[in-house]
Amino acid sequence: MENQDEYEITPPSFLKIASKYGVFLGLGLIVIALLLKVGNFGNAFNFIWYISLFMLGGMFICLHHARKSEFDMYFTYGKAFRFGMILTVFVAFSLSIYVFAITTFVDKEWITNSAVETEEKISDSLDKIPEQYREMMEESIEQMYATKPLELTWGMLINVAFLGLILSAILAIFFRTKKPDSFESDLA
Repeated sequence: MENQDEYEITPPSFLKIASKYGVFLGLGLIVIALLLKVGNFGNAFNFIWYISLFMLGGMFICLHHARKSEFDMYFTYGKAFRFGMILTVFVAFSLSIYVFAITTFVDKEWITNSAVETEEKISDSLDKIPEQYREMMEESIEQMYATKPLELTWGMLINVAFLGLILSAILAIFFRTKKPDSFESDLA
């Protein structure tokens, strides 16, 4: 007789489930980023806000679906937080690759155009800015013009990772559930 343990079906690991959702969320955000780019929804600052909102919604949907279908409604704070951080890793790398590809191969003037647009907005309100801060604004605009695609890619990676850390901590509060006690489950 053969060993029955060889044919036993084991549930997929936590990392495998979370990475599956992370890949889908990362690809979904790339599609949304492409739509934002094609639709010309503003400069890089607007792009970051839109992606942040869609990332929040995507993480919420992924956590909700995973808790409901993969983990039988049982999610501790730590498990929800780890799940969110794994999602964040995949999203951060996906969006960083996207930003590098866009700024290097597709639209080489995206950084410059964003700097020009930001400079125009700042110059419109320059008279409202105190004198001591005007020099800082001018220096930051000069730095924007000097930004290279690889620097922007690293910045995107760090910003999305930090945003994901915060969102994971907040969403984990809402998605944590307690494991039912055996006594309470016997009464139900």
